[in-house]
Amino acid sequence: MGGTADTAASGEDDDGAPLGGAGLPRDDADGPPDDVVLAVRLMYAGAGLAALLGLLRVIDPDAFRDALASSGDTGTMSSDSQLAGYVTFAIFTAGVWLLIAWGCRRGGRWYRAAGTAFGTLYVTTTVVALFQVELNVATVASVLMAAVAAAVLWLLWRPESSRWFAAGGRSGENRR
Repeated sequence: MGGTADTAASGEDDDGAPLGGAGLPRDDADGPPDDVVLAVRLMYAGAGLAALLGLLRVIDPDAFRDALASSGDTGTMSSDSQLAGYVTFAIFTAGVWLLIAWGCRRGGRWYRAAGTAFGTLYVTTTVVALFQVELNVATVASVLMAAVAAAVLWLLWRPESSRWFAAGGRSGENRR
């Protein structure tokens, strides 16, 4: 009758069913699998990092202006306009992270697809930008956010996550 210490340590009960917290059987009908829960938490962290990037630019606008001046490519916009655009983009990015987290938590396939596109685009542009910008706090935060995006992508496409999204946010037993 009850699981042994060996089965609890393996993460499965005597019948091979996955265990949740405290060694109790996990009820998948109550929510998404662990990989999706972790991905959503990482998306919240990504939103926080995006907001931090915008805040760093507001706190120290001279660092942004210096980076623009050293690049030599200021274009036709003033540095204040470019700064405002950057901060607006950072806030928008934080909002996108939160929206995708909300949809993925509910098992929305389109949200996973949008998160995949968003994460892939962010990782790609960050890698390209690394060869064009100087190393500073904002660059480090951006690299951290790209690492978060890569982890989210991996978690959203794991087999357990794929089953969750294929079922439209329901466990396999509740599929209709």
